[in-house]
Amino acid sequence: MSLTSLLIQFGAGLAVVLLAADVLIIVTKELAYRWKISPLILSLLIVAFGTNLPELTVLLAALGNGDGGLALGNIVGSNISNLTLVFGLGVLAASPRIGTTKTPKNVLMLVVMTVLFVTIRLLGVNPQLEIAALLGVLTYVLIYQYVLGVAGSKSEDKKLFQHKPHSFLAAIGSQGSVLASLLLLIGAVIGLVVGSNTLVGAVQGLSVALGVATSVLGLTLVATATSLPELVTLLVAGSQRQPKIMVGTLIGSNIYNLGLFVPIISFFRPRPEPALLDVFYLVVTTSLFAGIVLSSTGRQIPRKFGVLAVIVYFIFIGHTYFLTF
Repeated sequence: MSLTSLLIQFGAGLAVVLLAADVLIIVTKELAYRWKISPLILSLLIVAFGTNLPELTVLLAALGNGDGGLALGNIVGSNISNLTLVFGLGVLAASPRIGTTKTPKNVLMLVVMTVLFVTIRLLGVNPQLEIAALLGVLTYVLIYQYVLGVAGSKSEDKKLFQHKPHSFLAAIGSQGSVLASLLLLIGAVIGLVVGSNTLVGAVQGLSVALGVATSVLGLTLVATATSLPELVTLLVAGSQRQPKIMVGTLIGSNIYNLGLFVPIISFFRPRPEPALLDVFYLVVTTSLFAGIVLSSTGRQIPRKFGVLAVIVYFIFIGHTYFLTF
């Protein structure tokens, strides 16, 4: 495929992802109001999983081709990209305000999940125990989100439900609106999958056309490409003044990556192992993200932290490519 065709494919995929992300945010706000559930919880459970479908698609394709290293590299690289490039640009664009109750707790859950994954791999724990441990923590997280959502609807998020958010669904009746919202939610997720797959395909084609080393494809270019839905979702959420959706999407995306997708990869034989450098950057970026969010509890994140996160991303990319060539 020619370079021009790849650029057109990239632009088309980006347009679909932008439209799908915009609809996803609007529908999330609508359902949060109707179900009296915090937007943070809905974004962590539903929006985050929708934006993670590209990672799942790449993961299954890589495993189907017998390339477990690409699958794991994409997951680790996606987490690093989310907490540096995506988070940093989101902060620079909107400087989201951090909540005082649910967000800090969810950040700590992400830290626990990351520490568990890293510890298991460094100690060489067998795959069966890894699968059980990560899926166990993920199950706890999902149950705890429900508990937090119920508690938040009675206290922290109560004021969010006093007035219905503006939405193009407002003219539809109550029951019809819920049905329309659910159908739009499904459509938006499908749009994210189709658009992001188009984006990933274009990025992979461009990487080959430009002579990028395939040994770092999963960790850098493909991981960054599969993080584009999270980036677009964060920017759209920021433009609509939805800080809970911005932060919840990032946290949920990384928790799904480690708690659900890594166990899928662990069924692969031989089980792929991350490089120590990749583990180092995963720990550093998770610690940086947690430190920034927890230190900003109850206020907006200063934009200087967005600059710092983006710089760390380019250090990671530069260091990875430097060691490759």
